[in-house]
Amino acid sequence: MFPFARLLMLCVPACLFVDRSSDADGFTECGDFDECQPGTYCADATFGECLPGCTSDVNCASNQRCVDNEDDGVGVCASEQPPSQGAQATAEQRQRCKDDCDAYAFFECFDEVGRQDCFAGCETASGAQIEAFIACDGALDCDQSCISTHLP
Repeated sequence: MFPFARLLMLCVPACLFVDRSSDADGFTECGDFDECQPGTYCADATFGECLPGCTSDVNCASNQRCVDNEDDGVGVCASEQPPSQGAQATAEQRQRCKDDCDAYAFFECFDEVGRQDCFAGCETASGAQIEAFIACDGALDCDQSCISTHLP
């Protein structure tokens, strides 16, 4: 057998079973053959079902953390906010921001994953960023630039 063929026989099985579960990139195993993308978690390993959200930081990209904003233990992945972004948002500002995210979802500007991403932006945005997002008022015409410009 050629040396290249032997090398290929050794490498292919090892390359097929790369364990990404310990990587800091947000990909996590879900059952024996499935993998959840960053920003999703494994809801059912038997069926390989991934749902939007996170249950811990391992479900998020390396520059994000899992922010638990629900009573069910499922949170959203939120970008780490540099300290220079301004004053911390109040709970009332974060709620008003999420209400605007719900308005975007109501007008079908984005799906549930987009809604969760918007919620994550509300969790990490400064008070000034949230006020600018709310003032932008882009839900009626699905103006995505309001989100991308004002939320982290």
